[in-house]
Amino acid sequence: VYTSSVLLQVNDSDEKNSLSSLNSQFGGIASIAGVSLPSGASKKSDYAIETIKSRDFLKHLLEFEGITENLFAAKSFDRTSKKILHDADLFDSNSGKWIREAPIGRNKEPSYLEIYPVYSELLNISIDSETNFISISFTHLSPFFAEEFLNLVIKELNTVSKLRDLEESTLALGFLQNQLAKVQQTDIRKSLNTLIETQLKTKMFANIRKDYLVSSIDSSFVPETKSYPSRLIICLLGAFLGMIVSILYVLLRHYTFQKSL
Repeated sequence: VYTSSVLLQVNDSDEKNSLSSLNSQFGGIASIAGVSLPSGASKKSDYAIETIKSRDFLKHLLEFEGITENLFAAKSFDRTSKKILHDADLFDSNSGKWIREAPIGRNKEPSYLEIYPVYSELLNISIDSETNFISISFTHLSPFFAEEFLNLVIKELNTVSKLRDLEESTLALGFLQNQLAKVQQTDIRKSLNTLIETQLKTKMFANIRKDYLVSSIDSSFVPETKSYPSRLIICLLGAFLGMIVSILYVLLRHYTFQKSL
């Protein structure tokens, strides 16, 4: 199997200090109004990691062509054609249809719930507590799919988080502008205008940033060498098994020879 990895940083807005100030000044008002203010890098890192680990995110990824069968039915990798060979008892690559005998309570095509344990085993995520850098690695029979899948994870993480924030900002702006039209007190209007400005900044960053939530520090790659099993393990196992077979052969010949006498 082959492992590709990527190192990510959470994209924090340039006015990090001002956002912290906003949270301290208007956090109470925003929570009462049901408006969420942008959070810091630590919370964004946690959000990114838990999103990737979630079943809903996997369900979203499985909507893309080839992901389901490559996660669940991959059997081997042909380095000549650079194609993934699927288990013929599970998936027919020629027709693109699932042909397995489904377990009781399941369909022929595996659901995201059935694939989730496989997804969790192949994907590994860790975070540096000091820098908040996120390290993600993905292991697969195909080195090319390992890289492609990591790129898809990052791309869709940015897309999902962008759409969520755009939707929340649109709803928040509608509410805040509606309240602004009703309120006459100067202090409250000033607070509402500040919150509106924050939501407009959120929409601006969502629309102009290509990598909205995370960006790569060290990009994913197509691994050139396998990550498992190692050549050393193969040699040690081969030597050990060879020794066992040799001993059994000698003992067998010895007792056979004794009986013949």
